[in-house]
Amino acid sequence: MARSNPWKQKPRHTRHTTLIVVEGDTEYAFIQYLKGLCGRNCGTRVTIENAHGGGGDSVLKKAIQLCPPYDVCLCLYDTDRMPTVKGHINKAKRLAIIEIQSVPCIEALLLKILEKHVPEETAQCKRTMQRIVGENKLTTSVTFQQYFPLDLLEQQRSSIQALDQLFQYINPKG
Repeated sequence: MARSNPWKQKPRHTRHTTLIVVEGDTEYAFIQYLKGLCGRNCGTRVTIENAHGGGGDSVLKKAIQLCPPYDVCLCLYDTDRMPTVKGHINKAKRLAIIEIQSVPCIEALLLKILEKHVPEETAQCKRTMQRIVGENKLTTSVTFQQYFPLDLLEQQRSSIQALDQLFQYINPKG
């Protein structure tokens, strides 16, 4: 049946927006992969920004710059280079920026998901992860598809807080 007035525009609905600022290329590829798995048609528009290294300070700085137009703002950074600039830390708290930390690095989080031993130091975590993925790079979605299927991520979600938080903010309905 036709509408009564075909020239009348349908009401527009506002979408919930989420900004995720990550520290580097590996984090960017992982979040992009998670967004592709569970972030479609969920009512939330997720934007991912890469701080291109520099540690927690650069991630917080970029998040503070980009945060205002978004409903929710997250930061994902490694604890081996925590934020130290008090001004950034205080402003992030005022803007309610949610901080998700990879202890000590993103590779350690990935090793936890795979239920492998997680070394104490970042360099060892990177070497261990490289031995697992071999020639594949942790900056491509193909690697994440191969080693981190959705059923594994869903299974590990309950035991890994950082992974659960990422899922909650990428797909609040799921």
